[in-house]
Amino acid sequence: MFLNSIFQIHLSDTISLLKSENIGEKPPKGNWFIGILGILFLAAAYYISANIENPLYVLITFLIAVIMVIIGTYCVMISGSVLFFRILQRNKNYYYKPNHFVSVSSLVYRMNRNGAGLASICILITFVLVIISFTTCLYIGEESAIKLRYPRDIELEFNFENMLDLSNKHIETIKNGVISELEKSCVEPEHEYDYRVSMFSGILNGNTVETDISDYGLIETSKMRLIYIVPLEDYNRLAGNDEILSDDEIFIYSKDEKYNSGTISFNNVCKFNIKKQIDEFIPDTGDKMMFSNMMIIVPDFKKTIEKLMPVVDSDGKGLIQTKWLFYFDTGTDSAHQISIYHNLYNAFTDSSVKKQLVYNTCYIDSRENDREDFYGLFGSIFYIGIIMSIVFIFAAVIVIYNKQISEGYEDRAGFEIMKKIGMTDREIKRSINSQLLTVFLFPLFLSALHIAFAFPIIQKLLLMAHLNNTILFAGTTVITILIFSVFYIIIYGLTSNTYYNIVSGDNKER
Repeated sequence: MFLNSIFQIHLSDTISLLKSENIGEKPPKGNWFIGILGILFLAAAYYISANIENPLYVLITFLIAVIMVIIGTYCVMISGSVLFFRILQRNKNYYYKPNHFVSVSSLVYRMNRNGAGLASICILITFVLVIISFTTCLYIGEESAIKLRYPRDIELEFNFENMLDLSNKHIETIKNGVISELEKSCVEPEHEYDYRVSMFSGILNGNTVETDISDYGLIETSKMRLIYIVPLEDYNRLAGNDEILSDDEIFIYSKDEKYNSGTISFNNVCKFNIKKQIDEFIPDTGDKMMFSNMMIIVPDFKKTIEKLMPVVDSDGKGLIQTKWLFYFDTGTDSAHQISIYHNLYNAFTDSSVKKQLVYNTCYIDSRENDREDFYGLFGSIFYIGIIMSIVFIFAAVIVIYNKQISEGYEDRAGFEIMKKIGMTDREIKRSINSQLLTVFLFPLFLSALHIAFAFPIIQKLLLMAHLNNTILFAGTTVITILIFSVFYIIIYGLTSNTYYNIVSGDNKER
């Protein structure tokens, strides 16, 4: 701004600078190209937000959408608004009325001069609304997030290197060891479920999974899926079903893709026929599969992994991980659950126990043990959100107040002329209120529109934080907009009085 001022002064002579206030401003025409371009940018950003399905896409597309919204807002405010008021001027039935003539003609010049400032106010308001609604929803919904992340009190994950170690007999031995350890704490597992699973990642292209991701770029990796291979025996036991599959058939579970029939291929080599797509894997466990992962139910677990191993892990890098998962509730209080967690951790991370029960590693999660970390993380995010919101609010207020003062001195001469030709103070005040309401409510309205279309993408961000409560986020967003609107109207009232005092001549002496 400083360098631009020097450049503008260099191009002007002293006489023209001294008389610049007396030179009439050329009627603004607006730029159709910039105005339409702004609408297209906003429409594209809204489309991205409204149609995003995979939560993993959010990290890649959110920044793109934000940049498009900022560009679109500036284009619409600078040129689109001028075009809008120029169209109103062409409507003779609307324009040539006392309460519309002055306000619309003034708004054309006002928007032409201050479109960028109003766009800045709009962007700042949007940031405030997004940050407050997002962080408040996280803080209020942290208990829901904990329950979604931990569907049971205790979660155990045993990792194995050899497929033979996942036999029913071996798994039963390990499970009895866990139950024996729980008996020492006088606890019997409740609402338990366990199953065997092999996991590996890949890029999903239609009905084909590519496990070599080295040739894919950043955008393509947004199609990455975590593939779970689960035995039909375990699925039937958990779901209470008695399903049957032939050797080349599978059931498939996926939140985002639809597979009613056809095949699924791994590296275009290993293919399976899809018998049907199941609606859920484990009832009453929240939604652990919240991301775009894929679960495949196979009739023969051992044969399937042996078939996939040379295809998926041809280099022997251990891409396929084989696990046994055991989740359960304890039915005890928080302190006892934490004690149980530490007892299990000490027991099953011991090297001698690993050697005896033949497993590589054991990971243990406890809802109560991790609760303090969740509360600390979400509380910190909420605190940072409050600080950032205060900064953006102060910035918006300063911009608004500065615009009211600068525009007041710019418009004072024009209103003095209107007084001389017979315009009353009441008519002047009505015209001022009409202009200011239009100018300063427009950024608030556009910000609310941004929030409405950003709702799906922010919801996916919350889902990545294990919060899947649409009603809570919708309520938080609406309340945030209403509270901020009241605050914004108060700021408008205070600053509009300053503007009126300047243009009416009350501050002429000062």
